[in-house]
Amino acid sequence: MPRSTTQRRPNFERTGVRIGVRIAALPESSAPDATSQLRLLVHRFAPEADYLVLQLPDPVLDGTPGNAPLKAALPALLDSVAAAAAEWRRPLLFCVPPDLPPADLDALLDAVEAAELAGVLVGGGAADAQGTRRVGAPTRDASLATVHHIAERWRERRGRLTLIGSGGILAPGAALAMLQAGADLVQLHSGLVYSGPGLPKRINEALQRQADDRKAEADEVLPASVAAAALAPTWLGFVLLGLSMVIAGTAAWVVAATVVVLPYDLSFLGLDRDAVAAIHPAMLPFMRHDRTSLAGTMISIGVLYTALSWFGVRRGVHWARRALIASALPGFASFFLFLAHGYFDPLHAVLSLLLLAMFLVGLRWPAAGPPEVPVPDLVDDRAYRLNLVGQLMAVFLAAGLIVGGVSIAIVGSTRVFVPSDLAFIGRSAADLAAANPQLLPLIAHDRAGFGGALFADGIAMLTIALWGFRRGARWVWWAIALSGLPGLAAGIGVHATVGYLDFWHLSPAILALLLYILTLVLSGSYLGALSRPSVQR
Repeated sequence: MPRSTTQRRPNFERTGVRIGVRIAALPESSAPDATSQLRLLVHRFAPEADYLVLQLPDPVLDGTPGNAPLKAALPALLDSVAAAAAEWRRPLLFCVPPDLPPADLDALLDAVEAAELAGVLVGGGAADAQGTRRVGAPTRDASLATVHHIAERWRERRGRLTLIGSGGILAPGAALAMLQAGADLVQLHSGLVYSGPGLPKRINEALQRQADDRKAEADEVLPASVAAAALAPTWLGFVLLGLSMVIAGTAAWVVAATVVVLPYDLSFLGLDRDAVAAIHPAMLPFMRHDRTSLAGTMISIGVLYTALSWFGVRRGVHWARRALIASALPGFASFFLFLAHGYFDPLHAVLSLLLLAMFLVGLRWPAAGPPEVPVPDLVDDRAYRLNLVGQLMAVFLAAGLIVGGVSIAIVGSTRVFVPSDLAFIGRSAADLAAANPQLLPLIAHDRAGFGGALFADGIAMLTIALWGFRRGARWVWWAIALSGLPGLAAGIGVHATVGYLDFWHLSPAILALLLYILTLVLSGSYLGALSRPSVQR
């Protein structure tokens, strides 16, 4: 093979997604036909791929009678296909079945080395007693043995030839075993089905935990950038943001439970409290219902922000910072919804400016570190399988909060009421506007504010559900538990207090309560809140 067609090692260390394409000839093709087909596939897929993997039918490789011609032509075939890949400067690897007899495996590796391919991928399944091929967990042992054999053979060639292991990687422990056997990389297939789409994240975190343990054993010091950041704890801005939200929400709840309306509200209406109550007996209870719901949501947000700041941002965890920012930005932007009907809330404006200042201080904290891994997550045990369902319930809960927040914000900024609201009040929107032209803008301000806060709460919950569920992350469980209590207690309890018990109006809150309970129950053992997590080494 001319040196100009020598395969280069794939650059898998670049950032971004690497795209690999596995190509194969039609079964029972002759050697010339197989070569022609494979070269055609190289030219078709090379423009879209970062690397190519060549796979041949198993009978060609394992010595089945009738395939000798194609097997004999394998070196020439590899040379020709490798030359086509080299024209596009694409690395070409060969797919090696995990169940080849040692003699056939070594002969195949001789051909791969002679053609100077970029490496091999161990995969494609293993034959069973019925002659069919099985993939996944049944091939794990054979795949590990094959990877180990190739790694030992290529011990002196590491760095020039790439070895990718696959087969039966259903949990992080299996991926670590494959890497320990000598694979440079692992490839996932059925594990994404049986263990869920979070498997790559769990593998990376197990590797990170291993690296952290090695650093601890070597007694390494923190990088200078992290040490310098520790001297300037601007993350306190985020902590104060969360605590201030809790305090402000508690104060708003007290107001809603007592006087309901504040002096500047009455000044805007040009009425006293008794005159507002005289419009209709249900008027103040309805406003209490809105304002209590907003107060509970504010406390919920504050609890999540405080937990994210203290347990995440303070420790340099980048996902926690992203989660907080993703939630806070639309929360601050929702302030402008209050102006949709022309009511400016001075107290809310001052509070928003103070919270924004704390947020801006917190933004200076880099939080560029990896996620914390409390316990290496190596196995798919019962706790993990239950947690998959619990995590899905958390995603559904967050999605419901987001959809509900958007819906309430839109209604509050446009027509203000839904039919069940007017049925509870016992007056039409036109009647209320006729009674006092400023009444609808005041109520719209409450509703739009509640919708914006609910949306921000949903974003915080969604990011925690997607990024924060890790074995032993007890603080995540407690953050969800403690944030959900005030939000649900306010949203459901106030309806019972004021007598607003329309079933369809309450059904989203009841569904949220059910999802909240399922999330906590199903994820409790995995997150370490309902049982003592076992350390998996």
